[in-house]
Amino acid sequence: MIGDFEFEVLSEVLRLNGDGYAVPISEKLTEERGKRVQLGTVHGTLARLKDKGFVSSRLGDPLPERGGRARRYYKITISGMEARKARLEQIEQVYSEALGWGSISS
Repeated sequence: MIGDFEFEVLSEVLRLNGDGYAVPISEKLTEERGKRVQLGTVHGTLARLKDKGFVSSRLGDPLPERGGRARRYYKITISGMEARKARLEQIEQVYSEALGWGSISS
């Protein structure tokens, strides 16, 4: 099971298709939410998602502008896709019940 913020981070990882690292994920979430999403919060969430097996990561090449430090890039796993899909189904169910609709996807 994943929470709302984990769902948002997983969605960004999916959207970035293996080219996502914490900074652009934080920036996109800040833009979408209209309030600052701290980089540390994104790092912590990515670490949790990795521990759960929902994302994998790889280190990129060292960058001269970062003092030789490499970025850690994240990619969603099959388990992550399944967890995201389950969360989407939960969200659909809540809206369907609240609005008195049938299934949104039908």
